Amino acid sequence: MCVCDIHDIKPGRCGYVPFKVGIIDDVRNSHLALGPQINTMPFGTRQCMFWGMGSDGTVGANKEAIKIIANNTPLYTQVILPVEG
Repeated sequence: MCVCDIHDIKPGRCGYVPFKVGIIDDVRNSHLALGPQINTMPFGTRQCMFWGMGSDGTVGANKEAIKIIANNTPLYTQVILPVEG
């Protein structure tokens, strides 16, 4: 789903059009069809996603791997480590 698909909605008579995002509604047909995918990443951008369960040590290992990338390459890093507790 693209933000552009939501932005391009034409208002109905009352100015409000109910719609679904990410769910195909085959009853009322109120879902938005997917438009073309738009790539907003600058050329040369590299992305990586690390996954971990938390109780098996993968979160700490991922954090260390991201530190290695940040400290030993010219790449920028960003990490979000949500913790439930």
